Amino acid sequence: LSDRPQPQVYWEMVKASLADAGLQLSQVDGLIDYAPDGAGFRSALPGSALADLLGRPVRFQAQTWVGAAGTAAGMGLAVMAIENGLCDVVIMPTVVAGQAAGYFGADRDAAIAAMSKLGTVYEWLWGTTRVADYAVIAQRHMHEYGTKSEQLAEVAVAARHSATLHPYSVMGKKGEITVDDVMSSRMIASPLHLLECPLDNDGGYALVVASAAIARDCAKAPVWILGGSEATYTDSYRTITAPWISQEGAAVRRASDMAFAMAGVGRDDID
Repeated sequence: LSDRPQPQVYWEMVKASLADAGLQLSQVDGLIDYAPDGAGFRSALPGSALADLLGRPVRFQAQTWVGAAGTAAGMGLAVMAIENGLCDVVIMPTVVAGQAAGYFGADRDAAIAAMSKLGTVYEWLWGTTRVADYAVIAQRHMHEYGTKSEQLAEVAVAARHSATLHPYSVMGKKGEITVDDVMSSRMIASPLHLLECPLDNDGGYALVVASAAIARDCAKAPVWILGGSEATYTDSYRTITAPWISQEGAAVRRASDMAFAMAGVGRDDID
């Protein structure tokens, strides 16, 4: 999509997701936009632009600012908006396409330079990169739990398998990989190999959340949202110098415990 205008791709995602659900554009009255954090980020199609395309304002609009999980975080927000009568059909699009200003622009060198930095300015001073930051986390996990590189490689193997199931996947077209493939690929930042480092790809998608009354009559069988939660601790994953295991572990456990409690199911029920 590097040669495509970002708003055009964004609009295609909106229309395609509604068509997939069997809903009309006229039914959309809520928008949750993914607005990544950091300088240079810009929403592809803000609520005012969507209102222009709809010919009317939406009843509910919000943005999520939690990095790559922005659209996922919008799911719970959409449910709360619908349950409180603020809207009935929420669209949540996100697009990274080539022709756009700032971070999502066609200047690949600038984009990669921005993507390579994960931590704070306190880490950048020492020349860290995104891969190196995660390598520190992986090394800590190996120290704490005796995790082996072969076990970490299984994550990449599983991710590639999932990619083969998606017709538009970039790497899925290259087929499955094995643990040996991962282990024999060149080292980027120990213990992470080349095949454990994801690409910076262009793409887009949109999610639709509707009230139960509308969802029951959609073209596809609805996926019912049972529960969800968010949690933070005293620091974020960005500060790699912090004791990650205790902090992130606490936030993840707290969020998952609340989500399971809300859904009325346990971890053993997940299959």
